[in-house]
Amino acid sequence: PADYTYHSFPKIKPVVLLNAQVINWQQMSLLDGEANLFFEGTFTGKNLLTLQSFSDTLNIPLGNDREILVKREEDKKFSSSKFLGSKKETTRSWKITVRNNKSESIKIELSDQIPVTTNEEIEISDIELQGGKLEEETGKVTWNLTLSQGEQVEKIISYTVKHPKNRLLIVE
Repeated sequence: PADYTYHSFPKIKPVVLLNAQVINWQQMSLLDGEANLFFEGTFTGKNLLTLQSFSDTLNIPLGNDREILVKREEDKKFSSSKFLGSKKETTRSWKITVRNNKSESIKIELSDQIPVTTNEEIEISDIELQGGKLEEETGKVTWNLTLSQGEQVEKIISYTVKHPKNRLLIVE
């Protein structure tokens, strides 16, 4: 018995990772060592269990779930670059699509990132996260979604970066 969580960071790689969280694992007489992992009757791989590093919950990564699709693409309609005097203004907009092709509903943590700066000459503004939670220090944006069978959700993330035009910045 486990709780299954799904995670995706499509900016890094457009896949959905499945993780099993086993509570009360101490009652299962598990031993340290290599474990064969099966999910829904299919062998998903091997993992090395080192039980001393776990407390009340045993987290087991089960790999990619190919029944949940995720895609991140730039929305060129709302992305632009322009010069304003001595500054350059770059706006980026991304559309992230998640589709649940499983036969049951799932909970997924979807993550992306906006740029962050500590330089006073660089300004990040016009941030749109569509309900995502922002970690100010890292720029990480997280949506906790529940998708029913066959449901597809789109999230938009956008921001504007203003900086001196003589500075070369990669704004992704």
